[in-house]
Amino acid sequence: MIGNICLLLEEFSVLLCIHYLYGIKFKLDIKTTSYLTIYMIIMVIINHYNFPKAYTIVTYPLIFLYCGIKFKFRIKEIIVNNILYMVIVGGLQIGFIISYGVLFDLLSINILKFENDELFLANCSVLLVEILIISKLKINRLSVYLQDKERSLTIFFVFCIVLTGFGFVNFKVLNGLKVYQYFVLFVGVTLFCILAGQLGKYKIKSKEIETELKMDRLYADSFNNLIEDIRLRQHEFDNHISAIYSLHYTCDSY
Repeated sequence: MIGNICLLLEEFSVLLCIHYLYGIKFKLDIKTTSYLTIYMIIMVIINHYNFPKAYTIVTYPLIFLYCGIKFKFRIKEIIVNNILYMVIVGGLQIGFIISYGVLFDLLSINILKFENDELFLANCSVLLVEILIISKLKINRLSVYLQDKERSLTIFFVFCIVLTGFGFVNFKVLNGLKVYQYFVLFVGVTLFCILAGQLGKYKIKSKEIETELKMDRLYADSFNNLIEDIRLRQHEFDNHISAIYSLHYTCDSY
């Protein structure tokens, strides 16, 4: 029972963080309730039938789909916000567990073996921090800031480096990986290569655009000077025409 409550609290923390990233007030509507129901069914099935914990990876596409249905399918925005919520919620959870371990001298214990009571306290603490502190920080501005194309490529690139590094560390420590860990490592390396290429192309394109902008500014000054010169000459020509046209007013006879 406590385990299910822990799962529910953790997912509430995730949903709350996502709403803050989108800058929208959290509401327990039909979409959110449906997502929570499906999530809990999946997790209860995995825990009840003792499936490997790796199967929980199916919840990530689920929350990706939820963000699309709830906040519209803007892929860049969804990816940025999904990465940010993982960093924020995961960072808060790890921070609490480390603090708890320092306080009670439990750092030698594997955090994956923490009892439900400790996990319950961790998830409650994360939820309170989000409600009392994160809600006041307006983290949706960070989300908007990171959605710039160059910044997005950079953060995805760093994320892939971390994911790939994590896979290699596991491989080194465990002298081999499980099937799903090989899959994560393969995805990390593949995305790393793709994003490295995209980032390189973007840098080259940015330099080309910057060079074109400099050339435009250089020739714009000359063009503006030419226009001013033409206007001055046109003004003088207009004066000459006006003088000739008005000549009969200054003469008594032909």
